[in-house]
Amino acid sequence: MPLLSDPADHESTERAHELVRTEFARRVAQGHGDAPSIHLVAIDLGLSLSDCAEAVGRPDLVQNGDISWSLEFLDPSGQPPEPDAEESPSWREDRVGSALAGSNPTVLSRLPGGFAVIGDVQFLPGYCVLITDRPGVDRLSALPRVERSRFLSSMDLLGEAVEQVCAARDAAFRRVNLEILGNADAFLHAHIWPRYDWEPGELVTRPVWLHPRENWSDPALRLSAEHDGLRADLAAALDALSSA
Repeated sequence: MPLLSDPADHESTERAHELVRTEFARRVAQGHGDAPSIHLVAIDLGLSLSDCAEAVGRPDLVQNGDISWSLEFLDPSGQPPEPDAEESPSWREDRVGSALAGSNPTVLSRLPGGFAVIGDVQFLPGYCVLITDRPGVDRLSALPRVERSRFLSSMDLLGEAVEQVCAARDAAFRRVNLEILGNADAFLHAHIWPRYDWEPGELVTRPVWLHPRENWSDPALRLSAEHDGLRADLAAALDALSSA
């Protein structure tokens, strides 16, 4: 089934297909797997996951539901709408380099072992990530042992800050989950996920990654100005813990 079914839109549909194929190839060349790449393309371009997978001839890449956006959001030129400056994808293409350059808008604090950043999505309010400050380092074992200790200590500090802030802001806060994964993004980073009693009963004791896939793409759940107070609280907690 074509991305746009109206024959009059054939030309813009072809341009959209080409855009998806170009972005998919770029993501794969960066070292992401095929499935993570198509999901990132769908999120970055604000398009339907199934449409993107079909555009690259890989419908098998669609798993566990769909992203609830579609190519109807394209303007008549067949291009996605211009992002706001804060939403520009350029810093996302090199999160470590942009943090070092001071252009990563999600950075909360520079810690001894890396950068504390607030997560792109906030369906679990307070979600943060610790990213390495060493370009090219993609796993903990790539660091000298003393730097591994700094990274893990900074992960602990960020986890404590998230715990303090989230417990103070929401009585339903349960705990934090700390995870070093790195399966999709090829740089060393650790996820700090706050967990809450109001999560669905079948998920509250399970890994975060079992939450609905659309939670990572729903615009209403993405980091925005609504989270400025949360960001300020996290930055203050990190400053206090770092100074202690």
